[in-house]
Amino acid sequence: MSDLGRTWRRPRTWLLAGLSAAICSLLPVANALSSEEPTIFEMAPAMHARGVTIGPDGNLWFAGTSSSGSRSPGAVGRVESDGKVVEFSLQENSGASQIVSGPDGNLWFAEPDASRIGRVTLGGEITTFPLPDRASRPIGIAAGADGNLWFTEYAADRIGRITTAGAITEFSLDRGSKPAAIVAGPDGNIWFTERGANRIGRITPAGQVAEFPLSGKNPRPAAIVTGHDGNLWFSNEGANRIGRITPAGAIAEFPVPILNGTDAIAPGPDGNLWFSSYEQVGALTPDGRLARLTCLKTNCNLPVLSLTAGTGGEMWAGTSTEYTGGGGGTYIITNLTQPGYLARFVPRSSSTELTSGPRPVKRRRTRLELSCGSTGGCHGNLRLSRQRAVFPGESGVNYSVVPIGSGRYDLDAGERRSVLVKLNRRGAKLLGKRPLSAWALAEAGGGDLETARLVTLRRANPHR
Repeated sequence: MSDLGRTWRRPRTWLLAGLSAAICSLLPVANALSSEEPTIFEMAPAMHARGVTIGPDGNLWFAGTSSSGSRSPGAVGRVESDGKVVEFSLQENSGASQIVSGPDGNLWFAEPDASRIGRVTLGGEITTFPLPDRASRPIGIAAGADGNLWFTEYAADRIGRITTAGAITEFSLDRGSKPAAIVAGPDGNIWFTERGANRIGRITPAGQVAEFPLSGKNPRPAAIVTGHDGNLWFSNEGANRIGRITPAGAIAEFPVPILNGTDAIAPGPDGNLWFSSYEQVGALTPDGRLARLTCLKTNCNLPVLSLTAGTGGEMWAGTSTEYTGGGGGTYIITNLTQPGYLARFVPRSSSTELTSGPRPVKRRRTRLELSCGSTGGCHGNLRLSRQRAVFPGESGVNYSVVPIGSGRYDLDAGERRSVLVKLNRRGAKLLGKRPLSAWALAEAGGGDLETARLVTLRRANPHR
C-alpha cells in the first residue's frame, strides 16, 4: 500500500467473440452492400461502459460500473488485440465513470460512488487516491497540458487537480454548478460542463475560472471534447442539439433530429463529430450539418454511453445493459444476466446531400434538392416532419415527431436532382399562410438516416 492510496490487482477475463452482428446494424446508407457491420465485444454481465479511451498500449480501455441491482463491483479493463476482454475489478460498491491516458504511461479514472481517483498500470495494478470530501462524486477526468490530471467533483461543485504522485488540489465553483465532463482544450486550459448551472467552464492551470452561459431552457450540457477544428464541442442532455464553443468563448449550437437529448461525443477519424442519443449514434460535420444517424442494434435497444476514436480509422462505443421500455409509459429495464457490450465500427458518413433554405409549396407539393456522392447510387425515402417539445422539466425536454410529408429518391452516382415531396393533410393545415420550419430527412430504409436539413416551407402564392 502506498502512502496516498491502496494498490491491488484482481483481473477478470471474458471471452471476446467477434460477434458480427446479426444483432447489430451500422450500415452506410448509400451503399449498404459494401458496408461493414460492428464487431461486438462482451464485458461482464450487467456492466455499463461509461467511459472509453485508447491507452498507451494502443488497446481500447474502458471504465465500467455495474447495474444497481447487481452485486458485482465495477471494473476498468481493456480489449486486447487477440479479442479478449480483460477486466480489473474495483473494490466493493464502486464503479468507474470516465478513464483517460495519463502523462505517466498509466490510465487514470474517476470513481463517483467511492469519491476516489484511480490509477491503473498496463499490467492491471490499481492504486486509488481518496478525495478530501468523501461525498464529492468525481465524474469526469482529463489529462492536462501541465502534466497533471484534472477532474470534476459533481456533488461538491469543485474542479480538482491531481499530480501523477497523488497530490490533490481543489478549486471551488458556484454552488449548484454540478461540473460533469472535462477535457484539455487546444489553448492549454481545461474546459468542463456545468450541468446544474447550464454553463461551459474554463479553468487555467493556475486555477482561474471563466464561465459561459448557454441559451435555452435547461439544456444540461453533458460531454465535452476538443474537435479537429480547434474548438470545443459539447452535448446537451436536455436539448436536441450539439454545441460548439471557441477558445475565446463564442458559442454556436446545431439542432439534430432526435427525440431526446444528446449524450456522448467524440471527434471521429473521418473529421466529423460523432455523438450519441440513447440508442442512436450520429455524425455532425464541422459546419454543423448532420452526416449520419443510425442505431448500433437493429431493434434500437442498446443505449450508447461513451464514444472514442480508435487508432486504425475505427470508432468504439461503450454501451449499457439498461434500455428503455414502453407500453403505457417509459421506464428503464435492466437485464442483470446480459453481458455489457463494447462495439467497434467503421464510421461512414452520408454520400447524399440535401439543400436547406426556403422551399415553395404549391398544391401540397414541394421539391427538395438532393445530390448523390456514392458510386452505387443513392436510394431511399424522404420525410418532412415537425418536432414538438413534450415533457419539459428539470431533466430537459423530450420531443415528439409530427409527420407532415413524404417522397422517394432514386439518384445515380454523381447525380443532382430536384425530388418531389407531397405534404399530408396535417402538413397543409400547419402551413396555412405562414412559413413553416420542418426537418427534411433522407432515409435509406430501416430507420437509417443518411442526412437531414432544416427547411422552411412557404406557399408559392400566399395571397391566392
